[in-house]
Amino acid sequence: MSPTATAFAILRFIGWSFLPSALANVLINGYHRIVHPGYPSPRPGTPAYISQYRLSFTVLAVLYLLYTLVAAATSLPESYYEILGVDRAVDEQGLKIAFRAFARKNHPDRPSIGVDGEGRFREARDAFEALKNPVKRFAYDRFGPDVVSWKDLSTPREYIRRGLSSASGFYIGSGALLLLISILGKSGSLSFWRYVLFSTVLFAEAYLIFSPSPIIVNGEDVGVSDIPHSLPILSALLPSRLPYQHILFLHQMFISLSVCISHLGPVLLPETVMSERDIMKTTFDLSHRISLVSGIAEREGEIHSMSFSSVRNS
Repeated sequence: MSPTATAFAILRFIGWSFLPSALANVLINGYHRIVHPGYPSPRPGTPAYISQYRLSFTVLAVLYLLYTLVAAATSLPESYYEILGVDRAVDEQGLKIAFRAFARKNHPDRPSIGVDGEGRFREARDAFEALKNPVKRFAYDRFGPDVVSWKDLSTPREYIRRGLSSASGFYIGSGALLLLISILGKSGSLSFWRYVLFSTVLFAEAYLIFSPSPIIVNGEDVGVSDIPHSLPILSALLPSRLPYQHILFLHQMFISLSVCISHLGPVLLPETVMSERDIMKTTFDLSHRISLVSGIAEREGEIHSMSFSSVRNS
């Protein structure tokens, strides 16, 4: 992901902190000024205001979620196939023809090619080198351009092992964060939906990685596997994208939906979110009850022990 794309992703994430809530108040006031100009807007804290705020916040949060998902889908990096202008079923001869055509127009020796053109030519050369090797193409489809820098790997199994090692960082970090949120108890039952989302994305990525690639012979797919190379829903939404691009989108979707749950959940289900005071009170009450039960058990044990001793002495 380029620095500009990363900056926009950070801005979209920050936008969750204030945009839906701020625009919800603006929407409520604007609605009453236009539809009911003679009546004042409901005051904060009243049942009417709470109901209207909940509705407007939900609509705005869903719209902003859709915006972040569309932005994530449209900002996916260009694939090697797109750089060379070839189809995914292209064979080595087709790759050579495409690279030669690209080099004639974009070779760094041409006077009109600047620094950006040199970088573009290097990308095209990396694309040609990666795609002409069937094993490296297998890895590229799943893990993206990072495979170009992976050394001393020669089999699909080795690439899969290396790719899984790289992919595990996202899930280790996300899982640790979810576990920390659950331990602190900040989100109540909303954690359940985060774990469902986490598991769904994890299994979807595993499916994309372990699905077989099509077998290309003379530019034709002659594979006999019934397992699709990508998830049907992702293929329908992003038909021209590769599995690794689908995985990048799934990561962005997980982040956006997780943040949406954190902001929208307390508004729709306020009773599911416990405050720190409630958590401390519940913990204290539970520990107090446990200590009472333990005390009762100890006293009963002493009584039984005394009764047993008296029976033995009699």
